[in-house]
Amino acid sequence: MGKQQRMKEARKLSRKWPHRQGFFSSVDPGQRLAPDRASWPVARAYVPLRDAWQASGYGTAGVIRVGPNGQAAASFFVLNLSQQGISSMLGRDVDSLTAATKLLTGAQGLVPPYEEGPVELAAEYVYGAWAFAEQSGASWPPGQTEQFLALMPRPEGGRAQWLARLTGAGGLTPPELLHALLENPEPEDMPEGRERMLPTTMTFALEHLAGEHLRSAAPAFRFQNTDGEGESYDWTREYPKGHWSGRKGRQVLGHVLVRPGELVARAFTLSMAARLVGELKVLMGERIRLVHTDWKNADEFLATARSSAPLGLHESSL
Repeated sequence: MGKQQRMKEARKLSRKWPHRQGFFSSVDPGQRLAPDRASWPVARAYVPLRDAWQASGYGTAGVIRVGPNGQAAASFFVLNLSQQGISSMLGRDVDSLTAATKLLTGAQGLVPPYEEGPVELAAEYVYGAWAFAEQSGASWPPGQTEQFLALMPRPEGGRAQWLARLTGAGGLTPPELLHALLENPEPEDMPEGRERMLPTTMTFALEHLAGEHLRSAAPAFRFQNTDGEGESYDWTREYPKGHWSGRKGRQVLGHVLVRPGELVARAFTLSMAARLVGELKVLMGERIRLVHTDWKNADEFLATARSSAPLGLHESSL
């Protein structure tokens, strides 16, 4: 696919999604913020976990700046290409770097995976997603986004360049993911808190067998069996209280297959694909590296899933 065609698809994609932005700020209306906070030195910056972003288009970026008296200002951005680029912003001014860091670590499991990285890269993600969102007509409460964006250094160029660096040729997002999102948009009548099914199969290069790491994380990773294909695991969690299905016990969110030199992981939605990558990276770190991702629409997946053991469909997955 040529560069112009890829940019055309990215523009079409950014107009596909219903307006479902959230806006979260713990800064009280009228609170006086330090006027020079945007010039404070950067103490920490966060970028989307690369493998999770490449597989899902979900990630978290942010920056913490520390002032002359040890006070800190933080802003974090939840990025999601399925929902017009930026789905929420959060942060505040606090009395220390430790307190600012806890704003993010306290949201662990509630925000997509992230890792520490250069602030310039964090800015590429944030301003690219901002351009993506603006192009799609997304909006936020007037005058209330500046406190977040002001802390993030503005990249060179303008909106077209920011968008190109996120979704264009050689950018931060795989063109295959953009195409999968374009072909499988979320329905406009999707209930709040639900997500369209887009089964995602991720293949990782693996330095050595990972069974010991997965078994140590039980019951999150529940061993199923060992056969000619390798070791298979269900990835599970307790059903959330008030889950729409009414079920209790452990919910199967995805599956993992481990064989010599390779780990194959599958989740049924993009947000869960990002979360699964994050959990695998916590367990195995740089011992796994994403090499290929495949996305199937729900109809295509359901037609073949029951015959694709050991990464097939479990009734409790839905």
